[in-house]
Order: sequence, then structure tokens, then C-alpha cells
Amino acid sequence: MQLLSPYIPDDQEVFTSMMLLYFELISPSSTASWLKHLHGVTSLLQLRGPESCQAGGLHLLFRSLRLLEAFSSFRNRKLSAFASEEWRTVPFAISGKNDMDKLIDILLVLPNLLKTRGLDNDSLLHTKPAVSVEELSAELSVYKERYIQSILLAHETSRRMNECPDEDDEADDCLQCNTWIDGGGDFCTAMPEALFYSARILIEHVAFGENIESCEERLIGEQQLYASLLFRIAELAKEEGETELNAGACVQIAFCLEIVESFGLSSACREKAGFHLQQLGWGNVNLPG
Repeated sequence: MQLLSPYIPDDQEVFTSMMLLYFELISPSSTASWLKHLHGVTSLLQLRGPESCQAGGLHLLFRSLRLLEAFSSFRNRKLSAFASEEWRTVPFAISGKNDMDKLIDILLVLPNLLKTRGLDNDSLLHTKPAVSVEELSAELSVYKERYIQSILLAHETSRRMNECPDEDDEADDCLQCNTWIDGGGDFCTAMPEALFYSARILIEHVAFGENIESCEERLIGEQQLYASLLFRIAELAKEEGETELNAGACVQIAFCLEIVESFGLSSACREKAGFHLQQLGWGNVNLPG
């Protein structure tokens, strides 16, 4: 009996599925309707394999989906296939990674360090990253410092270019800033600050768990500070009439607010995050598994 070859989707099928996702972004039938197609696109990419995502359009598409996959992973309490060592390395064999890619790596593997409460055990079969919360915390601190330095460099370069507009050589100093630019498209970009805050809250949740009493007041105070910045972003979105979140707003606002609501150390911050999600029309949204 001849065995059937495994089905491998072609580029047209992958990009058609992506176009359906784009259509829901442009004309959403509901707040999270675009996420119905996220699972389909990522499943097609998995059938193609990580080697097919090393260059060209599939590479850009893969990079643009990783942050959305991190969001879906936490929302559904299921570890993404993109969190595996293979999917975190092979697609970047040619292009390499920028710092934003590495930050998204942290968000992808963090669900594996969360307590198994509420997680689908089958989903943990995808990968068992040999990484500790201490290692992730150290990596996050390094990337945050590099991001701050790149912002300072950009401001200094802009100031010097304004003072000496004829000196084109100054533009070369901005190359370091590109390490934080995501090439996946506008709807998948996010504010690095918001992702830092989300990753930090998750790392602190893993480190302290239910033993909130062991947390220093300073630590909770820091979370309240950067949670308040996220709340202000949500307030501005509401003031501007952002009643239906597109994918960009989802990643930049809803993802971060849901991290605060689920894993924040302060009960007051958790409640306020839930309030803002409701105000933005994102409360009680069920995502596809």
C-alpha cells in the first residue's frame, strides 16, 4: 500500500490565509475576528517547516506573526509551536535576530515557566526550553538597557543633524536604532516599552507566584508605575474613539492589559486593567484555540 505524502501548502495558500486576516483587520466583523485566521496561518507555516521561513515573503510573514502568537499563547494558555528551539533559531539562520526578535523570544517561552495551572498539558509537548526565570530576567535587563541607549543615541543624532544639516555622516549613527524596528508590518509592530513591562510582570509572577507577601513594596510600586502608563494609553485610545481594536492596538494595548489583569502583583492594578479592557470592548473576548 502506497503511503500518501504529507500535505505541504504552497505560498499562494499561505498568503491567501494571511489576506483573510488582513481583511478582518480592515473590516472587522467583531473585535477579535482577525484572530480566527491567526491559527490557520500559523498552522500552514508549521506544515511548511521552519526552513521555508528563512528568507523572502514567508520570512517577513513569520516574523510578523510571532508577537501575535505570543499574545494568543497567553490568552489561550497554550504554548505556541513557535516557542520551540527549532522555530526560534532556524528561520533566523540567514537574517539573524534584532533585539525585538529576542524580546519576543522571551514572551514566547515564558508560558512554559508559568505554573501548569490552566495550561493544556498537550501543548507542553511542543518544547521544553532549558531556560530559567533568572536567565530570562537577565536577558530582559540587557535588552532594556540597549533599547534605552538606542533611544538616547537617536535623540543625540537628531539634535546634531539639526545643528549641522549638511553633515550626512551623522545619519550612520542611527543604524543602531534599527535593531528595534520590526519588519513585519504596521499591524504587528508594538511599543518596546509595553513589551518590556509585560515581560517583566510575567517574570515577576513566575518568580514570586502566589507568595505576594515576599515581594518588596518597591517591586509592587514599580509595577504600579508602568501599569499606570499602560492605563493612560488605554484612556487615550478610548478618547480617540478606538472602540474596535485592530491588531496593532491589540498587541500594543490589549495584550499588555491582559498580562496586568492576569499576572500583576497588585490587585488594584489587576482590577483597573480589567476595567480598561471592558471600556475598549475587549473584555470577555474568546479567542480561537
